[in-house]
Amino acid sequence: MVAALVLISGACVQQNMNNTSANSNAGSKSKWDIYVDQFLSDYFAANPTFAVIQGKHEYDGKFPDWSDAGLQKEISRLKSERTKAADFKDSDLDDHQKLERDYLLAQIDKDIFWRETADQPHTNPYYYADAIDPDVYVSRPYAPLDARLKAYFKTISKPLMTEL
Repeated sequence: MVAALVLISGACVQQNMNNTSANSNAGSKSKWDIYVDQFLSDYFAANPTFAVIQGKHEYDGKFPDWSDAGLQKEISRLKSERTKAADFKDSDLDDHQKLERDYLLAQIDKDIFWRETADQPHTNPYYYADAIDPDVYVSRPYAPLDARLKAYFKTISKPLMTEL
């Protein structure tokens, strides 16, 4: 999923820059670009540890809702997002956007598979490992080291789950 969202967000940033100049007369983004921006915003909010890995440090110290209800809510959200993305027809998208849509659908399918079919949150302890890995805080110089360490300790000082 990391590669997927990085590619999508990177492609969308490039596409958005292209669309900004192309749409400067129109003054608006395409419906697809608006959808992708919202999808990424919602995905980062639902998966804050992933957001941090992507450089969104406003999510430092936050965890996803790993309760059974939270896991089910995320699966439902992903299924809903899959339907929304699939509703964008080829005739509504340029070639770049078609590729983004198809890639996004594949990544959503992958997320759903690992969360629902394989049930990794309940069968694979490594599912939670990235959330407590200090790598993003100590090896990426996005801020002074003391600030990065404070962000990491803020993260690990919280309980990972609120219910068992």
